[in-house]
Amino acid sequence: MGHVEDVHSYPDPSCPSSQTKARVCGEYGGISYKIDEHVWGTGNYAYCEVNNADDFASLYDRFADEITLYKTNKGLSAILWLIHLGHRVSHTNPGIL
Repeated sequence: MGHVEDVHSYPDPSCPSSQTKARVCGEYGGISYKIDEHVWGTGNYAYCEVNNADDFASLYDRFADEITLYKTNKGLSAILWLIHLGHRVSHTNPGIL
């Protein structure tokens, strides 16, 4: 039903295979990068965790490359990146390709 096929994929992005609907990766990521003195509590609500800014940037770049391939080769139309900043705080960054 509807005009969009949406997939949620953690942590790596993915692309639905519909031939008749807009293809959307409605959620991916869920990466946690904890910064000392900016975290409260001890829980972890992420799908994977990185330990430093370089690892975070590397993973972000890898995901961006994957999304570009999905857009170019499989017709991905939109994405939504989920990032966990600290404990019990998450922000999303929607993107239209």
